[in-house]
Amino acid sequence: MALMVSFTALAQHFQVTLESGQNILCFVKAGTNDVSIEKVGGDSPSGDMVIPETVSDGTNTYTVKKIRNYGFNTCSGLHSVVLPNTVTDIDYGAFYNCVNLVDANIGNSVVNIGTYAFRSCRNLNSMVLPESVDSIGEWAFYDCGLSEPLYNSHIFAYFPDGYASEYVVPDGIEKIAPDAFAECNSLVSIIMPNSVTSIGYAAFLSCRNLEIINMGNSVTYIGDATFHSCESLRSRSEERRVGKECRS
Repeated sequence: MALMVSFTALAQHFQVTLESGQNILCFVKAGTNDVSIEKVGGDSPSGDMVIPETVSDGTNTYTVKKIRNYGFNTCSGLHSVVLPNTVTDIDYGAFYNCVNLVDANIGNSVVNIGTYAFRSCRNLNSMVLPESVDSIGEWAFYDCGLSEPLYNSHIFAYFPDGYASEYVVPDGIEKIAPDAFAECNSLVSIIMPNSVTSIGYAAFLSCRNLEIINMGNSVTYIGDATFHSCESLRSRSEERRVGKECRS
């Protein structure tokens, strides 16, 4: 993809203007041809942003690998974002509070989605979790607008409150991400397949109407606060016991 480039002769970072019109800063990882990116200073990118696989400082070409911590947070005018297949990490708070972000295409190579990455993206209604994703930070999708459960073949990322009162986690899921079901007050019962081995921090926090949970027979780790404030859970004492035994 051709780019309009304006760059400053600084040792480790330079500025690029994308074809889609937004300005971004690119930070070179020492000893590599990889860059991480973020918005420019007080600039707030808006509209439909398409990040290319490579960027240039006018002399060298670099591969875009990471969205930096709070890279595009609180960009209220940002409507959609497309990340290239080269990106492997979406860091802490990368798109936090992008309240008008509707569509996020994160490519097919992202391995890690950081804490708060899409938190408070209240109008987000379209995202596919690629198979590459294996790690999701705490509250990554909390208070976002997704109306359908978000997961790939092995990790369950997010369940929207009001989606269903009874739910069966798809077979093959191995990890329940931190706070994946947190504050889902409409949820009454949930069944997990035997493939689940890990239930993350606060996964069912404050599910106040959750009465029944079947965790299968393979869970070896339950994070802190997983069932905190699950006031209706019929087997609360049993779940505490199981959690204590499984926590590592």
